[in-house]
Parts: sequence; C-alpha cells; structure tokens
Amino acid sequence: MNTSSTTSIVDLNGQPFSDFDQASALRDLLARETGAAYRVDRNEAGKGFVVRRVNDQRLSGTIGNLEFDSAGNVNELRKDLELAPWVLRPALRMRLPIQLPLMVLGLYLCIHTASILSQILGVLPFSIPLGFDTHWLIGGLRLIGLFFFLSSLWSIWIPWLSSRYRISMEGISMEHGIIARNVVQVRYPDIRSVGLDQGLIERLFNVGTVEFTAAGTDKIDIAFVGIARPTVVRTAVQTRMDLSA
Repeated sequence: MNTSSTTSIVDLNGQPFSDFDQASALRDLLARETGAAYRVDRNEAGKGFVVRRVNDQRLSGTIGNLEFDSAGNVNELRKDLELAPWVLRPALRMRLPIQLPLMVLGLYLCIHTASILSQILGVLPFSIPLGFDTHWLIGGLRLIGLFFFLSSLWSIWIPWLSSRYRISMEGISMEHGIIARNVVQVRYPDIRSVGLDQGLIERLFNVGTVEFTAAGTDKIDIAFVGIARPTVVRTAVQTRMDLSA
C-alpha cells in the first residue's frame, strides 16, 4: 500500500522512541484524538521507532471509543467518550510468583494436616510419649496453613482491589480504599513533572511506579504504584499534557 506521511513524530527529547510499545501507544492516542491514521515506522537510522501520519489512507474500523468508515470519517462517538477513563490497577505479576506458592502451601497444610504431622514426627530424633494427645499439634498446623493462605490472598488481592488509577480526557486521578475511598485528582495543565521509579526486578517484570508532581508543590501528589508497562503510561500522560497545553 502506497502511503505518504508527514514529518516523523518523536519523543519529548527529540529522539526516536526506543520502545515499540511507547510509539504504538502514542499512535493510538493520536488516532483517537484526531481521527486521522497514524503508523509506527522504524527510524531510518535503524535505531528506535517514529510515528508518522498517513495522509492519503484513513483508518477504518474501531479505535478505542471511535468508529471510522472506509474514508476515515468518524461515524459515531460514544456518548461517554470524554468521561471514559483509562483505568489502571497495580499489576499482579510481581506478587504472584511469591504469594501463589505460599497460598498453595497453606491450602495443602489445611487439607493434609494429619499426614504432614506424621511425616514430621517420623523424622524427629526422639519419640513422642505414648498417650500424647496430638490434636493440638494438628490444630496448630492447620492454623499455620490458614495463616499462609489468608495472608497470601490478602497480599495479592487487597492492593489490587483498593487502588485504582485513571487517565481521563481532563486529567489523572488516584483512588485508594475499598469501603471508604480517598480520591486525588490533578488536571493536565497543573501537572509540573512526570517521573518513573523502576528498579532492576521491576524492569524485568515491566512494572514500575509513575509519579506526578503538581504545579506549586515539591511533593509527589499522585503515584501510580506498581502498574504494568509504566513507560507506556508515562508517554500517554505526557502526550495528553502536550495536547491540553
């Protein structure tokens, strides 16, 4: 397909995107905001990716909340487009490798307590006195198993259920709590800086924390903690900041 394109769109530092996901996130965002067709190309120098607008070929089908016909015209906007946020939650991929085995161990202890206790007693260097009541030992092992199971379940699901981050048309927000909720909102024009906190292990799992500082303050006002693909999220917010400027 022959297409023509405008000047290449690069990142905020004037350099090609090093990550294809970042470039594709910007491509999708521009398509949603403008209704035009964009594509991701490899930079001519062979390093990184750039976004280019396609002039003579409009998109057809559906992108996000927008529907296009074959000529690239918007057929219909969902009524809630301006209010439809991008909802994020803390990623589970960092917790599952640690907590899931503990959960399985706790469940196994609860179900097979008697057989596990007999194996433990069999390897002890001393014998249990005759007539010794082992029911309290069985109960203790079951309590330990129940503790492992419930604490692992709590560590996995409570942070996921209690934290919600939104990227809307107007700005970003952070919500914490299950029953009582604490909500912090910042409009795009009020965001002064966007930071990324990502350690070595987090980079391996593609998880990190995106931090936002509002104008007039020196502290972090909103932090998207432990989210997946944090660089894509940061690029999406920075792009919306530029569009709202």
